[in-house]
Amino acid sequence: MTIKIIELQPGGESVFCEVGAVEKIVLQTCQKLIERNISVALPDLRGNVENSDMILNRYLLYLPVRNPFGRSKSAGMRPGWAARFLQLYFFFMFMPRFITLVRSQKYNIIHIHHTVHVPLVYLVRQIARLHVNIAYTTHSHSALMTDRYKESPFGTLALERISLRLADAIISPTPSVARLVVDSLKLPANKVNILPSGIDVSEINDYVSNHVRQKVNGLIICVARIHERKNQMALVKAVETLVKRYKSIHVVLIGPLESSSYLLEIQRYSTSRNLPVTYVGQVSRSELFEYYLKAEVMVFPTLQEVQGIVLLEAMAFGIPVVASDISPIQDVISVRPSSATLVDPNDPNELASAIGSLLDDSSKRFCQIQNGRHLVEEKYTAATMTTGLISIFERMVNQGRTKGEIIDPAGRYTSKL
Repeated sequence: MTIKIIELQPGGESVFCEVGAVEKIVLQTCQKLIERNISVALPDLRGNVENSDMILNRYLLYLPVRNPFGRSKSAGMRPGWAARFLQLYFFFMFMPRFITLVRSQKYNIIHIHHTVHVPLVYLVRQIARLHVNIAYTTHSHSALMTDRYKESPFGTLALERISLRLADAIISPTPSVARLVVDSLKLPANKVNILPSGIDVSEINDYVSNHVRQKVNGLIICVARIHERKNQMALVKAVETLVKRYKSIHVVLIGPLESSSYLLEIQRYSTSRNLPVTYVGQVSRSELFEYYLKAEVMVFPTLQEVQGIVLLEAMAFGIPVVASDISPIQDVISVRPSSATLVDPNDPNELASAIGSLLDDSSKRFCQIQNGRHLVEEKYTAATMTTGLISIFERMVNQGRTKGEIIDPAGRYTSKL
């Protein structure tokens, strides 16, 4: 049976606005599925969109939904209440089209990327008696990783539990996240498919070949949302140690602002100690690529993560990486452990030592760069992800849902849950 897919984006921002890793993944997934001649319907929050915004062919059915906040091409995050309102608004505005697509045009997969949408789609499917399969890709499990949610039977954890139970198939980016889903929520293991997100390596290679690489001495970048869970303060404190030895060092924090109070804390700390730390906010894709070309080291001291797409991008650009020694990131580099330096994210001194080691040792830096590039090219390409995704969707259509043992269609991991 032919698969026809509805890619339902998170809803907080347009997939075209270059804000957020999930939005980029959704847009990339649509592009790669279309290249395989698969029909994809893409609802989006931006109205009055010109076809020139994206090079597409006849396989994409584009469904713009009017955004009550205006054109969604912003460089920052919505407030929490506004983001949640947008998710719900986006969903209900799209529902009539969703029912029509399933009934008249025979779309048989709806691929969801946000917890809120799963129970809503399930409810509509039951009421309207629609024959459509629900696939839920988990991009964030902060609800499961935070003790305050585990202590409460309501709120975010309850919604996550409901969504994971109602989905016909769950797509998890790493084995550790899959274990978290199965163990924390007592879910059957046969619902989980391990399929990490990939990046478009050809896009990065083309960019590098057409631009002059000019490394900036001592430039360290951190690409992440500004929030406590991303732990940028650990890097700032590490800089306090590094500046005593490396006079040219300069840290640039890149990413959308999610916590104003946390940014203020970082700025107060760095200003009071005269530390070379700059926050540039959310930047365009081309601007981010420029930073990748110039940086000497990429640092990612996150406390919570699902996979870490920016780590793969940095490796593809040939930047040595220092990242948190946490399970999801361990999973990512497990095939080539020497592709990144992992440290305790709560220890600024260890972080400073790891950065200094890369700045001092050119042979270590070269080895890590080579291993990082090989890791991405072998295991984390968008093409590999698309092949695995199609495999999952085909089984869902042919069998009604994925069954059997936990699978790893991309062949990235040898260990199972």
